[in-house]
Amino acid sequence: MGRITRSARRWVFAILLVLAPACAPTRFAPPTATPLQLRSTIVAADGTPLATLFVQNRTAVQASAIPSVVKAATIAAEDARFLSHAGIDLKGIARAFVANLAAGRVVQGGSTITEQLAKLMYGPNAPRTLGEKLREARLAVWLEQRYSKDEILSMYLNRAYFGHGAYGIQAAVETYFDVPLRALDASRAALLAGLLRAPAALDPFRDPSAALSRRNEVLARMRDAGTITAAEAARASSAPLSLRTRPLPTNAHAPYFVEYVEDQVLSDPAFGATEQERQDALYRGGLTIRTTLDPRLQNAAEQAVSGVLGRAGDPDVALIAIDPHTGAVRAMIGGKDFARAPFNLAVQARRQPGSAFKPFALAAAIEDGISPDKTYQSSETTLHFDAYSSWRVRNYDGTGGGMMSLRTATERSVNAVYARLVMDIGPGTVAGMAQRAGITSPIEPFPSIALGALRTGVSPLEMASAYGTFANDGVHMPPHGIAFAKDASGNVLSDERARRGTPAMDAGIAYEVTSVLQDVARYGTGANAWIGRPMADKTGTTDGHRDAWLVGYTPDLVTAVWVGYRIPRPMTNVHGISVVGASFPSTIWRRFMSRAEAGKKVRDFDVPAALMHVRVGGNGTCIAASDQPGMDESLPVSLVPSSPCPRPTQPAPSPSPSPAVPSPSPSATASPSPKPSASPKPSVSPH
Repeated sequence: MGRITRSARRWVFAILLVLAPACAPTRFAPPTATPLQLRSTIVAADGTPLATLFVQNRTAVQASAIPSVVKAATIAAEDARFLSHAGIDLKGIARAFVANLAAGRVVQGGSTITEQLAKLMYGPNAPRTLGEKLREARLAVWLEQRYSKDEILSMYLNRAYFGHGAYGIQAAVETYFDVPLRALDASRAALLAGLLRAPAALDPFRDPSAALSRRNEVLARMRDAGTITAAEAARASSAPLSLRTRPLPTNAHAPYFVEYVEDQVLSDPAFGATEQERQDALYRGGLTIRTTLDPRLQNAAEQAVSGVLGRAGDPDVALIAIDPHTGAVRAMIGGKDFARAPFNLAVQARRQPGSAFKPFALAAAIEDGISPDKTYQSSETTLHFDAYSSWRVRNYDGTGGGMMSLRTATERSVNAVYARLVMDIGPGTVAGMAQRAGITSPIEPFPSIALGALRTGVSPLEMASAYGTFANDGVHMPPHGIAFAKDASGNVLSDERARRGTPAMDAGIAYEVTSVLQDVARYGTGANAWIGRPMADKTGTTDGHRDAWLVGYTPDLVTAVWVGYRIPRPMTNVHGISVVGASFPSTIWRRFMSRAEAGKKVRDFDVPAALMHVRVGGNGTCIAASDQPGMDESLPVSLVPSSPCPRPTQPAPSPSPSPAVPSPSPSATASPSPKPSASPKPSVSPH
């Protein structure tokens, strides 16, 4: 009896305190409301859903978007006198007082929808104490003075928890039904409203009979309130639960790309001044992010990879495709199994590029005034730097010999020519060109840089981005995965149309590199990737077959493919072969790009207006007449020789006949060669 007496005293005291602000509200400053936590949505370029990110799965909807039947069901289930009270329901308090008095404990709170909203807004984690109930009641009165009934009801439906991680009416509809919010009928609306009392106990997936009973109870209340007719209530009560049978969309599509987009948001001040602000925006702020990903290309990439290296124990593959004119990432494969290995090999891995790095040395040489037709000795050599260091440069299978142009050396990926070239122009010049083109990893200017022997390595993303500079007339467009982003209020936070490129090299130099790499794709080590339309590419393989590359581009798409193990080890017996750039990487590239370019109009690379069409001779040092030996070229003005080729003053004597002895030439077959001995000593190979 003593317990009942104490409970009675508490409730009488509560009624008196609540009545004061209800009857004569005074100036009241509420605490700061808990921010509404909204999920962020990430979609592909065509609107295909990719992921939802959230702490609470919630999407806020306007009051006008919530069907009236949902509002009526909520009132019937939670607060029958909602439309007539002023925030607190004195009859409800009295009813709860009697029930609690009889039970000797708090079994009913008498909370109105407005009071529940007050708790959700200002004290969602506060303990259920008498003092807290009084605070909620006073806040409810304040809310009723500030907002309309429809606004309060909509605010409540956007914050309420419906079970299964669904916060708010929109997420609830998606969780339990396979219909849009606007299509809810009385049966479904009553089921959702009924869940508000006890989402776990009334879970329709786990206990459909309990959920059905509660739904029919709500329908009966709606009938009694006159919001639906008796016939409508009868039909709705006899309807099945009609729960979702298909699983909810997951974040499984292109997970490596989704993580790349997340990282871009978390590092971009446009989404918040601090890292915490950016995290709040991404996981609680209701961002809408339209990405650059093309689902058709992503599907083509996935099929190309699985169709070539899909066996258990095969090496991993990274593939990234970029629009060179915008920097937009169109497809990304960061590995084979995100759940098992979330480390993104396309973006985060730093691996040795091998001979795929040679185009940057070629670009640096052209900028330095060296023609692609200049010849160098191609035989293997040992370069000495001082009394203590030297670099033994080998070609594939020890072949090589005689003079060879840079163009041919690139086509055949001859190491010795590029080793001699870098001694002419300096490794720092090559490093600078690579970084201007788009390589962001640190590059130390050692002579082995020309062969792609780097201390830290580079990522496939960097390689694709930097090759894109060649395809984009020498202008580098930074890679990105976000096309457009706005916050929950509609404020635009990111728009790729505002992005601008950075000139990295003269357009004529970029075109000359492309011209040479077109020969690689047609006749050289990259020929296995040929897709029957204008394209340029370069292979790369490191010593010991630990890394294999094919990086190439058409006029409108650049793609880098890397093959290797996550923990580097030799790939000397994969499907019975040693992996080189001309093998699996080229096959994957060809399969992907064939589908990516299918249906597009065939077009050639644009020729910059700044090029001059001339005939050069004399190892690229003079302008040849039409009757003189030479080669027709389209050259940047800076590379056009200033003097004509000399004519002989007298006929040259005829040489004595002698047996023709062909000079050995480097093999064009893609394969590695040993690493140089000069410092540093990372692995390197021509193809």
